[in-house]
Amino acid sequence: SGQMTADAEDLASLLSHLGHELPGVGDLSVQTSIELSDSMVELNALEGSLGDFSLTLSALVRDWSTRSWLEISANVPTIDTASLPGGKGGSADSDPETPLDLQPLFEQLSGFDGQAELTVGQVQHADFPAKDLVISANLEEGLVTISHASALVLGILATAQASLDTSAACARLETSLRVPELDLSILADLAQKDSSLEGWLENARITTVSCGVVPRKHLQRLETTLQADS
Repeated sequence: SGQMTADAEDLASLLSHLGHELPGVGDLSVQTSIELSDSMVELNALEGSLGDFSLTLSALVRDWSTRSWLEISANVPTIDTASLPGGKGGSADSDPETPLDLQPLFEQLSGFDGQAELTVGQVQHADFPAKDLVISANLEEGLVTISHASALVLGILATAQASLDTSAACARLETSLRVPELDLSILADLAQKDSSLEGWLENARITTVSCGVVPRKHLQRLETTLQADS
């Protein structure tokens, strides 16, 4: 066991030298304590920054002699979506000539299983800014399952579940979002279309199905269902 400090000014290039292509990865700076054994690496109280984000997390990796298992618990005080790939601040996916390809990330996810717990204090510059975001997720054989996600969006508690099959030829994403009250005019805003849709829907559930390895393709192939649960 011992202490570790690491900095990488160009993390994307470093990963590419190691045979891992991950787009949109920012600079990395971390400090943590580490414990090693023959079949386990454990990071305790890791503190650092990745690009514009500060974070704290703990992580456990074990059984790499067979199929690696990764556990992560992370807290990020603030996420600014404008600085993310595909965000409003400009990115590879905002350029029609260079769409963001998630296939390299999907290939990395196929190599291990695990679970993650993520909390985010605030999400800024999203279509609908959110706070108190909590996500619980599992990964098994390339299938990402979000068993629970919740956040305060426009002062309303929204909950969701989702699954992403990264092993499919066209990565399939299914989501289910529930909100106690839904302003129907929001749907017109999201669709970026003029609409006279007004009013509120109680106990609303929105489900979506889409597929693709490029975020824009998911939007183009999106199938959405809206209903009110009793």
